[in-house]
Amino acid sequence: MIDRLEFERAAQELLPPLYRIAISILRRDADARDAVQQALLKAWEKREHIEPGSFRAYVSRITVNECRNVQRQRMRELPLEAPSMPETVTADYRDLYEALYELPEDHRL
Repeated sequence: MIDRLEFERAAQELLPPLYRIAISILRRDADARDAVQQALLKAWEKREHIEPGSFRAYVSRITVNECRNVQRQRMRELPLEAPSMPETVTADYRDLYEALYELPEDHRL
């Protein structure tokens, strides 16, 4: 079991690595911060069941899972309007651009 002070110290220590995990998966600052915050909140709620030696691995796994939740949520969202095609696109590349815009954003990148 982890007490409050131990949790706070460990969480502060882990913020940079957790953020790096989240940003490498999500590629958006706000989403990465949200995922880390949710992971720490879930860890806080389950702190009585966490062994001090496994805190880092436990919170890292929760962070990865939260990132996946954010990605699933993104896939359910529809853009309000289709992205506009650059004016300089020639007819030869128009089909390519249209196909790219139909891909999910993480595949497009």
